[in-house]
Amino acid sequence: MNRLTYVKLDPQNEKHCIEFEQLMRLYAKELDSHNNRSTPDEVISKWIDSIIKMQGDYDRHLKICYDDGTLIGFLYGKVDKPEHKGYKKIGYGYIMEFFVLPEYRRKGYGREMFFHLQKLFADDGVSRMYLTADGVTGKPFWQSLGFMTTGELSPENSQMIYDKTICLASNINIKILRYPSDSILKAITKRYGDKSFEREVAITDEITSLHYKSDFFCVIAVDNFDNVVGSANFFQNSLESGQWFYSDLWVDTCYRRQGIAKKIIKLGLDYLSQTEAQLLKCTVEPNNIASINLQKSIGFKETKLVPFEDFEISGQIMFEINVEQNFNMVVLTDRYDYLIFICDLLKNENNVPDDEYQRLYKETRDTLILNNNSKQYNYIIRKGIVPIGFAEIDTTNYNGKLLETILMIHPKYKDIGIEKYVSKYLEQYKFL
Repeated sequence: MNRLTYVKLDPQNEKHCIEFEQLMRLYAKELDSHNNRSTPDEVISKWIDSIIKMQGDYDRHLKICYDDGTLIGFLYGKVDKPEHKGYKKIGYGYIMEFFVLPEYRRKGYGREMFFHLQKLFADDGVSRMYLTADGVTGKPFWQSLGFMTTGELSPENSQMIYDKTICLASNINIKILRYPSDSILKAITKRYGDKSFEREVAITDEITSLHYKSDFFCVIAVDNFDNVVGSANFFQNSLESGQWFYSDLWVDTCYRRQGIAKKIIKLGLDYLSQTEAQLLKCTVEPNNIASINLQKSIGFKETKLVPFEDFEISGQIMFEINVEQNFNMVVLTDRYDYLIFICDLLKNENNVPDDEYQRLYKETRDTLILNNNSKQYNYIIRKGIVPIGFAEIDTTNYNGKLLETILMIHPKYKDIGIEKYVSKYLEQYKFL
């Protein structure tokens, strides 16, 4: 898949009409084969002509799909109105016809075409949509996108009617919560049905226990009405603070296959990068191919299955990913805040009395800024924009192998890999 484009069919454009007719005849032939019938050619021709002649309304969408100019398929939908003939659901978007050429199926084209049509319905002010599905290829495809049967047969083609709320990932807000409320917890666990209360109690116990022993947060996805439509829980290892584990990842059926699960995990990783976290783990059922592929697409690697707290993970596949620490180094300049940070480190390390602080500041500034020689390089080590350490690199006696380095780190940020980061940083540069 390269670059999808959608062209609204123009009844006056001969090329459009010819391509649409070609697609429609293939579509009609496929429907016939699934229903053991043979529709006369003149009937198909009338069907195609009637569709083309109906085009023009702003909320009637007939579009041909191309991938870098290659014909892929077409989509056809409209918004049901009172004046329309036949079966209708007033105010609903109706997916009337939808076709992807067989050679382009199972490659993501159908999904992208559906999302395009869903966006068109949303722009029309529609909140729900429906369709009738062919039982051979249509039903599994539409169910995978979250359509649910209404239990009603269409009086026009005797096929089952399926409908779905219009769910756009662009309307989703993803955020961090460290202390979820009762209502949030109920929303997260409602998918367990009869066992929702049981799972609610279990998650509450897990969260409470780890808040006391270590740390926890959850990432939730909410729609425009603050309904929770996805979430994941992140737990810190109580024995190894640098290790975290995420579980209970889910996305509401309506919003699946739009990248929301990936966004939930990535926001969790972004949040962890602001802490001392070094490793994030998860487990996946061996037969959950979609989840396995998701982990790999983010950068998780399969690893040996080892216990994590009291979680029941036997028989599952464990994955892990290194948490990027968001470290950076900037050259020390005559900035008051950086010099104060260094002085605070020196004061605590050398037990300098408060009444000597002004002298300490002057000596530090004189040494590092005013009298600094060309063989000495001074750096502030930061996490994001926050200073967390100071490195002084002296190249006076540099022998091509080792650099004389003084490293001071804020006590809160020790043991999170800063020394390793500085070492790798220095390997990239020549100081002579």
